[in-house]
Amino acid sequence: MTKAGLNLANVSILAEINQQVLAGNVTNQGGEIISNNFSGLMLNPVEKIAYPVTKNIPQLLPELSISIQRLNLGNSVD
Repeated sequence: MTKAGLNLANVSILAEINQQVLAGNVTNQGGEIISNNFSGLMLNPVEKIAYPVTKNIPQLLPELSISIQRLNLGNSVD
């Protein structure tokens, strides 16, 4: 874990990741398949991970994060 800042995912990145969720291609670091769309994500561009936001509260537990590096996204998250 680094002390790199987190950024709120923009609408297009969120939409791309949610498309991957619908296709069944997203698992969290805990190994669970994500089956519900994300309403928000906090991105760590250094580590290439994203943390879900639930009810406007970032869920910053490592096991709940997803590796955005493993997803083939058209948009850059840098």
